[in-house]
Amino acid sequence: MDINDRNTCHKCKLKFALSRATCPNCGEPAAPPTGAPYIETIPNTNKKLTPCKACGNLVSKQTNKCPACGQSRITPVKIALTIIVIGIIVMYKISFYLSDKQAEKENIISQKQLVEQKKQDDIQAEINRKAYEKTLIKQQEAREFKQLFQQAHNKLIENTKLKTSWWPAGFGNILEATFTITNNNERALTDINITCTTYAQSGTQLSKVRHTLYNNFPAKHITTIKDANLGFINSQTHKVGCHIADVDY
Repeated sequence: MDINDRNTCHKCKLKFALSRATCPNCGEPAAPPTGAPYIETIPNTNKKLTPCKACGNLVSKQTNKCPACGQSRITPVKIALTIIVIGIIVMYKISFYLSDKQAEKENIISQKQLVEQKKQDDIQAEINRKAYEKTLIKQQEAREFKQLFQQAHNKLIENTKLKTSWWPAGFGNILEATFTITNNNERALTDINITCTTYAQSGTQLSKVRHTLYNNFPAKHITTIKDANLGFINSQTHKVGCHIADVDY
């Protein structure tokens, strides 16, 4: 660049680059561009005026262009509007970012809750399965125990033999009998329940009579119970059949 292509401050006479709007030494505005009228700078006492950054002339703070050089100006209103627009955009971006982060956080929490819930459900299902298996085992054991108990009980009845002799008493309508109990078991018995079925001469079943012998029946022993009164029967009773229904011990 030629030295002659430089501005000369009209106040302190310092030469400076044409690109500068003011003198770097004294701050005096540079001469206006070629063809623009030069207006001598005077002290700015009006707060509503401000120097043009291009030519240095005082212009209104509210105007959009310098009337001397035509340079566009950024007014406080433009600055405020720009700041507001930028602020709105920034706030929108921040709000969108925070909303997205919150949604992502809630999604992560929801996924963790689902995983934890599934884990708890699996644990509870396993507990229920084991409890159900234990219940089935207990029920099976109870059935097996009951079956074994019933088998042993039936064995006691099977090993207890009964011999009966009967006759009609009173006016032929009371059944009396003598029972001979042979206990072939290894343990003593008590309270033997006997069921007697009465039949007519034709073989028709007339009635059933239940009677309990409240006696002790030692193991491997024969016990005779005489003249047991079994109650009223049909006077046409011709035959009586008795068997041991149950025993106690």
